[in-house]
Amino acid sequence: MVRTENQEPDRERLALKTLAWVNYAFRSLSLRELQHALAIEPGYTELDEELMIDGQSITALCAGLVVVDQGTNQVTLVHYSTKHYFAEIRHVRFPHFRASITLSCATYLTLMALVNASIWTWFSNSHLRVMLHSTWETTQDKIQKTHWSRQS
Repeated sequence: MVRTENQEPDRERLALKTLAWVNYAFRSLSLRELQHALAIEPGYTELDEELMIDGQSITALCAGLVVVDQGTNQVTLVHYSTKHYFAEIRHVRFPHFRASITLSCATYLTLMALVNASIWTWFSNSHLRVMLHSTWETTQDKIQKTHWSRQS
């Protein structure tokens, strides 16, 4: 993490955003899904292809903490111990990232490329499905926590 944090601010922000996405996704993301997630910024109406980062750059930005499997094109943490480490600290390290996921999903849904798409096109779009599922899980977690805290 120290190497990730000792980069110039834009590179550090992108590395941390990558690590957060990889940690909060309910399943391994494909490289394309992660590229879309990283390229989304609030207020955008189009997905800027120039913001799409190649797999080698993503790995380098994250100081080798993530890898892109060449066979499946899935982006994962480098080792199970890394996954365990982030599972322990993600709520502290990335405290508001669930809100960022929600904002990314909302922004993605407003992209001009999706304005005339049918609902079937939306759900066949795997990156959108991942973002929506992550948002749904986040919302369900918050509802359950609120429900249980009120009963206590």
